[in-house]
Amino acid sequence: MARANNRVRATLCAAVVAAAIAGCTSSGSEAELSESVPLPEGISPCEEVFGANKVIDPKTFGEACSQGEEMVVPRPVELRCVDQKVMVWNDFAWGFEGQPMTMIDTGLPVQDQGPYDAAIECLKAAAVADSSTGEQEPTQ
Repeated sequence: MARANNRVRATLCAAVVAAAIAGCTSSGSEAELSESVPLPEGISPCEEVFGANKVIDPKTFGEACSQGEEMVVPRPVELRCVDQKVMVWNDFAWGFEGQPMTMIDTGLPVQDQGPYDAAIECLKAAAVADSSTGEQEPTQ
């Protein structure tokens, strides 16, 4: 009798779990779900956050913005240059801390517009041998 009760309990538990799983799944797509969530109040359009006349502040350079009804959170890349400058870029712009942004055309692939030459210069640690001491000093 005890074995029969355990089997009934196990079957009932399995039925409850199956019903819970079936109730948790959605027949709608993720796109439908994301479209039903409104943008947070006060979120600025990306064209206001990123602009050629804007000065780069690394603390706000990755700030969320809106493109139409979609929220965008551009993830910035940050490089600390040999000369102590801070270079940042994301899908909208790039540049150096405290300087104006250089805009990236969002209609073209980002990989074709990356600031690769500037990044290489930023990280370049060329050294010239000091002939009198034999030590190497970084060049500027």
